[in-house]
Amino acid sequence: MVEAIYRAVTKATGIPGTRQQLLRGHDLLWPTMKLSQLGEEEELFLSLVVHRASFVATASDDGTARIWHTHRGTCVHTLEGHGDVVRSAVFSPDGYFVLTATSAGNAKIWNVLTGQCVRALPVQTYALSLAVFSADSSLVLTAAIDGTAKIWRVPCGGCFQTLRGHQGTVTSAEFSKDGTQVLTGSWDKTAKIWLVAPTGRSEPKGGEVAKRDLNSCFGCVRFLLTSCCQTRHDRLCLCTLRGHSHAVLSAAYAPDGEAVLTASVDGTARIWRGGETIQILEGHGLGVFSAVFSVDSRLILTASWDRTAKIWDVASGVCLRTLTGHGLPVRSAVFSADDAAVLTASDDGSAKIWSVKTGTCLRTLVRPGHFVRVALFSPDATLVLTSFEDGTAQLWDPCTGDCLQTLSGHDQSVKFARFSP
Repeated sequence: MVEAIYRAVTKATGIPGTRQQLLRGHDLLWPTMKLSQLGEEEELFLSLVVHRASFVATASDDGTARIWHTHRGTCVHTLEGHGDVVRSAVFSPDGYFVLTATSAGNAKIWNVLTGQCVRALPVQTYALSLAVFSADSSLVLTAAIDGTAKIWRVPCGGCFQTLRGHQGTVTSAEFSKDGTQVLTGSWDKTAKIWLVAPTGRSEPKGGEVAKRDLNSCFGCVRFLLTSCCQTRHDRLCLCTLRGHSHAVLSAAYAPDGEAVLTASVDGTARIWRGGETIQILEGHGLGVFSAVFSVDSRLILTASWDRTAKIWDVASGVCLRTLTGHGLPVRSAVFSADDAAVLTASDDGSAKIWSVKTGTCLRTLVRPGHFVRVALFSPDATLVLTSFEDGTAQLWDPCTGDCLQTLSGHDQSVKFARFSP
């Protein structure tokens, strides 16, 4: 398939597939085309066109996910057939796929360019809370309300590892940057670090796609048979992080891989290294919804029920800035890609952009009367994305505070949204 050429370009240049167009003369080559359609010439000269255009994925309580063109504000694809509330919709790091997770226990992988479902993972007994890709897009991690997480191979859709050990809903789950570990957080007041089985990390051998997929399936079966012989389900749990007195709502690796960060309903965030707490970030008056590292791993940003967000120094654990101005709980807070600005989202119907250096509010993006469920910077920080309870999402200019596009089409709340890479 021509898709193999697009992937090779992504690997060589780092440009996501959603921003590429390959031309043979004036003819566009679609990823779904077969290589045989290009003829039998020994040499093939192609032109690469790189677009600035990006996409947004939204997940809604109406049972659908949608892919939107950011600059036109139009819905490119509606992803249907989930059967229940769609909890999350995320792009693969290479930009070729969207992964959705639902309350019905479904996880599906969709082709961004065609909108077709290319892989439906087996339905699970319990509702999923989220699903994410590994950094190389070869693995999928799902988390469920029964306290388990599962790791799946994308090529075959086979589950080769089930992570059992939490005693409550898994609220947060992500791969380490190198894909060798998984970090989970749970309502049971703990976070856990797990080893990803070597079977999942190894590259399948074989020259043809069909052969690679078959090898992947055999690998999954081999690991499942081995797992059945184990008497302890938590055999691959490397470490359990204990210390919070209430539910852990988020858990994240530092970008440099040196530490882990957790946020809890107990009103604190904790920094961990080597399985031990090295800093406790205390100061919020109520529970902490989320905690994230800055891109350079030197700062931490927390969002809280107490209507504030705080910026902390990682090395000392000292609060450097308290961002006050929201009238209701702050649901989320994120850094911009250059760590110069912070974006907060609140139940008061506004998102605010703040200066990291001074702590002053630079812009307020207001939609009165609607809870802001998500607020994110685009990867290049030229756009801000917000989503709302009324089933819409909006794109904003962070410099002027102007609303550029309103993404309308969902019938119910949009509680999850993401930019493409």
